[in-house]
Amino acid sequence: ISPIAAQVGLIGLWTALIAVIFLALSGKSWIFKLEKMLAKFGTIIMFLELIVLSIHQYDCYTRLYPAVTTWQHKLITSCGANEATVRPTEQRPDIYLIITDEMASSEVLARIFEYDNTDFVNALKKRGFAVMNQSHSNYPITRMSIASITNLDYMDFLPPIVGRNCEDYSITNELLASSTLAQLLKGKGYSYINIGSEMPPTDFSIYADINKPPVLDEFAMRFLQSTAMAFVPDCGAWLESRRRETRLNAVEALANAPAMCDGPKFVFCHVLCPHEPFSFNANGNPIDEFMPARNNGQWDKKARDGYVGQVKFIENRVLSAIDRILASSAQR
Repeated sequence: ISPIAAQVGLIGLWTALIAVIFLALSGKSWIFKLEKMLAKFGTIIMFLELIVLSIHQYDCYTRLYPAVTTWQHKLITSCGANEATVRPTEQRPDIYLIITDEMASSEVLARIFEYDNTDFVNALKKRGFAVMNQSHSNYPITRMSIASITNLDYMDFLPPIVGRNCEDYSITNELLASSTLAQLLKGKGYSYINIGSEMPPTDFSIYADINKPPVLDEFAMRFLQSTAMAFVPDCGAWLESRRRETRLNAVEALANAPAMCDGPKFVFCHVLCPHEPFSFNANGNPIDEFMPARNNGQWDKKARDGYVGQVKFIENRVLSAIDRILASSAQR
């Protein structure tokens, strides 16, 4: 279901509900007839939405997901055919894939945000990281970018399947939840630890031996915001604190990953930070959450400052987690 269709459906349901309540309170007989008609209208709308959802899911499970499985099988077979001599299981190093969502490059941070993160880059190099100065994201959308990373290839196979102008990214659910990389490493004796963000479907993986899900995912947050719960006092502040808790928990779980299981492990950690909304300052203290405002397509100064604050915060937290991982890991 497209976002527009979902919004139209919600608007229709809420309009019908409000009208029914208003008319019911008026106490007039003709209004009760209208009330029944609107109730039936709401039922029809919901029934149509279920039909659209069913058709969409049927297409996913009968056409789209099998195409993904076939493509992944070819990649896994290719990797196995080109594999060199593999070390014994006990000698295989742990693998960590840490994604700090919407982290800009050093060049962009300096040019757009007037922030020099040389200290962070040098700290990574000091810990043995190779920093690619000219690297770029494969795609400008999180789902597509992470899908290409964790499936070890570009998404060129998708346009013939879903269409070049398709705006439905649900096929990435399968690409992320059962990635080629996870399947490949599981087949090589690795345990898979998935530390999820509030963005489905990175919040959970069917292939993971250990899942660390968010406190609330983005769907649950938006759903609550679309209901009467949004009018409950302090509901917004409560949701903000859950988002902060999820991001803090993810970095803490990352630091504790070496002790979660024995043997070689693949740890995937997706943190939606410094991604907006901005809710931490540079020291990690909570601030009133806000989304960036735009002026002629550019973030205003408040948004740029808020972004830089979260960049500094996540840099410090990730370095601290890396130090704890290195200190407690048997394999380096």
